[in-house]
Amino acid sequence: TASVSSCKLYGNKFGAAVQKKGSLRLLDCAVYENGEGVMIQGSGDAEVAHCHAHHNRMSGICVGADHLGRAQIRDNTVHDNAFGINLMAGHSNRVVVEGNKEWNNGGVQQMMRGLSHMPFLGQALSQTKAARGAAWEKKESSAWAKGAKKVREGTRPPEPESPFRALQTTVLEAQLEDILACSFCKASPSLDTKLKKCGKCKTCWYCSSECQKAHWKSGHKAECTEPGPKYPSFADPRVG
Repeated sequence: TASVSSCKLYGNKFGAAVQKKGSLRLLDCAVYENGEGVMIQGSGDAEVAHCHAHHNRMSGICVGADHLGRAQIRDNTVHDNAFGINLMAGHSNRVVVEGNKEWNNGGVQQMMRGLSHMPFLGQALSQTKAARGAAWEKKESSAWAKGAKKVREGTRPPEPESPFRALQTTVLEAQLEDILACSFCKASPSLDTKLKKCGKCKTCWYCSSECQKAHWKSGHKAECTEPGPKYPSFADPRVG
């Protein structure tokens, strides 16, 4: 069981992740600039409350399609991610989502939320688990633990290259390019128009200098600040 509060989690593949009977309490944390913000999957249980998940490459908070544990996602602020709160396992009495604020999540939030409202996914996984029984679950957990040990010891052989995984990565990168949009007019990039980021804060993108100037005058000037060091020291967060 891990309890994390009032921390900044950034620059990682996962800001925070729980799986395989683990338990996570994430409270009042800032989760940003990760591959995935918060990942909840397997039989892991999680409580994510009063957190600020933003500018993650994929989801701000994701409940995986294989999730069979319990999750409470309450009163979080989730914005400027590729996906906001991504419920791949669908809604059920095991997953409680309430009081969250979401905006500007790549323009695909409603699409993903519509796809995620599929309770049969979670039901099917639960039925599969029940049919296979406790022995299967114990065997699966044991295999995962052995694999994790090999990774820690550096004895696990490298996984072979998968043509499907390479294609999946290519498609994902193309989708992320489409998800990016101008911070002022919300226009998507095209073959003739490439988005350029704000040179100061590095978090806003523009399709033209006119949009950048208009966004600056409309309020970005007050909130635009230079980012701190990517990996600040604990003694002084302003110094890398």
